[in-house]
Amino acid sequence: MNVAILGAGNWGTTLGLLLAEKRIDVTLW
Repeated sequence: MNVAILGAGNWGTTLGLLLAEKRIDVTLW
């Protein structure tokens, strides 16, 4: 899932929490 593109603006905080909960590779950040 290429969520790195959406990591700009408010999506950064929202996706950050989702990634933390799902324990997805945060190496893209």
